[in-house]
Amino acid sequence: VSTDLKRKGAVKYAIFQVSEGRGAVTVQTVSGASDGYDNFLEELPPADCRFAVYDFEYRNADDCVFNKLVFVMWSPDGAQLKNKMLYAATKDFFKSQLDGISMELQATDVDDVGEAAMRDHVASVLTRS
Repeated sequence: VSTDLKRKGAVKYAIFQVSEGRGAVTVQTVSGASDGYDNFLEELPPADCRFAVYDFEYRNADDCVFNKLVFVMWSPDGAQLKNKMLYAATKDFFKSQLDGISMELQATDVDDVGEAAMRDHVASVLTRS
């Protein structure tokens, strides 16, 4: 999945789930290249945590295009505390296994991970001095 995400245009996003019993991370969803941001948001459960990697295309004021792989830690307010702790404990190890991650975004509701929030986050990282 990580290789597919790095290949431009092959996959737009992937969503991962941690199984409670084994603590193993499994692929829940792999998008198609044409799936939009709304599809991504619909895949995030309102009461359960997930990891996601999104291939975000950012266009700056000079009309330069940047594609950045963004690691998303989805931990909604409605998720059980046990589930939040499981994902928090797994995050760093799992993220270290993925290649090409440019930045991380932590989200607790849809506004935190909405397309405008993602764009602002990518822009803030790209324009740091």
